[in-house]
Amino acid sequence: MIAFPDFLASKHHAHADLAEGMDDDADGSVRKGTTVPEHAPAATRQLPRESDCGRSTRKRWPISAYIGSNGSGKTLCMVHDTLPSLYAGRKIYTTVPLTWPDGTTPDTVEILHDWQQILDAEHADILLDEVSSIASSRETEALPPQIATMLQQLRKRDLVLRWTAPSWSRADRILRETTKTVTICHGYFSKAMQDSEWRQNRLFRFVTYDSMDYTDLEINQAQRKFDALSAHWFLLSRHLAPCCYDTLASVSTIGTVLMSGRCAVCGGRRRVPECSCQDYKQLFKRS
Repeated sequence: MIAFPDFLASKHHAHADLAEGMDDDADGSVRKGTTVPEHAPAATRQLPRESDCGRSTRKRWPISAYIGSNGSGKTLCMVHDTLPSLYAGRKIYTTVPLTWPDGTTPDTVEILHDWQQILDAEHADILLDEVSSIASSRETEALPPQIATMLQQLRKRDLVLRWTAPSWSRADRILRETTKTVTICHGYFSKAMQDSEWRQNRLFRFVTYDSMDYTDLEINQAQRKFDALSAHWFLLSRHLAPCCYDTLASVSTIGTVLMSGRCAVCGGRRRVPECSCQDYKQLFKRS
C-alpha cells in the first residue's frame, strides 16, 4: 500500500512534469487562449459605473445605426456605446472628436479625414457621425468601391462600425444593407442654452430595432407592429457620455471629392487623380 504522503508527492511531480512538457513544446501544445493576442488593448482606465441603458444589448451587433433629428441624442447614444472600447484602450477612428471627461484627448482616438484610414484599420471602432453628409443615398456613387467592399468584411478585420443619420433612408444603400440594428432616438424636456439658439434635451429615449424589420416598417408604413430589441430611457445628468464629446463641435469630413467627381463643398467638377499604386507605376515603367 502506498503511504498517503508518498501519494501526494508523486501526484505533485506528475503535474510538474506535465506543465514542463507543455512549456517545452513549441509546436502548439499550449492551450488555445492561454496567450494574449498582440492586438489586444491594455486597459488604460477603469470605466466608471453607470446605468447601462441598453448598451450591452446594442453592443451585441457590430454594425449599428443611430437615427434621429438634431438634438435627439443619436450621437450621444453612439458615444455611450463606445465608452467601453475607449476605456479598454481599443483604437477608435471617428469623425466626432472624443476626449476623456477631463478634456484631454486619448492616444487611441484618431480623427477620420481620409478613406485610406478606414481601409488600413484593424481591431478598432469606427464612428461616422452624420453619415448622410459623407455617404448620401442621393449620390449614386457616394461610397468609394473599396469602402463598399470593406463594409462586407468588417468581421475579418475585427472592426466595429457605428454611424448616425437624421433619416434611415437618406444613408447609402450598401451601408444600410450591412447594418444589423437601428436605434431610434428621441429627446425630451429641453432647456435653453447660453450663447446658442438651440435648446438642449435632458431626457432621451433609445429604441433599438432589427434593421430588416425597421426597413419594412418604413416601406409598409407600419402595417404590422414589430417588437423592439431594447427600449431604454437615458437621463443626461447621470451619465458620462456628455463629458466625452462636444455636441456643438463640427464633424470631420472624410475627403472633399465624391466618387462622381463632384466637390463635396461647392458641387463643382474635379479631375479624377491618376492612380498612385505601385503596380500601376510598374506597368508604365515596363512599357
